[in-house]
Amino acid sequence: MSHELRTPLNAITGYTSITLEGMSGEIDDEARFMLQRVLLNGEHLLGLINQILDLAKIESGRVVIMPRPFNPRELSEQWQKQIGVLAAKKHIEFLTVIEEKMPPMLVGDPERISQVVLNLLSNAIKFTDKGCVTLDMRLQQNLWEVRVSDTGVGIPPHALDLIFEEFRQADNSSTRQHGGTGLGLTISRNLSRMMNGSLNVQSELGKGSTFILQLPLAIPDTLPAQ
Repeated sequence: MSHELRTPLNAITGYTSITLEGMSGEIDDEARFMLQRVLLNGEHLLGLINQILDLAKIESGRVVIMPRPFNPRELSEQWQKQIGVLAAKKHIEFLTVIEEKMPPMLVGDPERISQVVLNLLSNAIKFTDKGCVTLDMRLQQNLWEVRVSDTGVGIPPHALDLIFEEFRQADNSSTRQHGGTGLGLTISRNLSRMMNGSLNVQSELGKGSTFILQLPLAIPDTLPAQ
């Protein structure tokens, strides 16, 4: 099913991009506008299909968490490189704060952790038009946490739990203005729970939001011998 859905959509977006680049000949402004709409909606649909398939794998128990040692500072640098360009395009400041006592190595699944954090960061930038987005990594007793804060539109109190439900966002106007599938936070919370952690949000309408990912604190020295 994954192959049958993705292959034709990749062909549509691929050939549309080629046409927009003028490789099949010059196109006028009206045709360019229509092709850009085709590409935009094709990419949106491909993203939706990818997230639906991810959610289906999670709910069917086919996603396996694979813990291994990783360097949290190096991981944060990767996130900054991947997301920093999005912040730069919107002229938003992107800050990274890592607590000094953060261990040099942690144990967890860096790919799944990255999937959650990158979704939170991209959302923060999407819903922030001015100010900054902050990535904050710190310790909390027997936990370590990643906080993603923004100075964006914020979330109304009644929607703080709803945003984690499938196909739900804060409101329809936000969906139309900012796009999105309404599945990213659902997938992120499910992955957090699979890693024996949690994902929560604090927000005030008009003043921004903070999403808090908390995970069990495990370092290589504490692992039992195999």
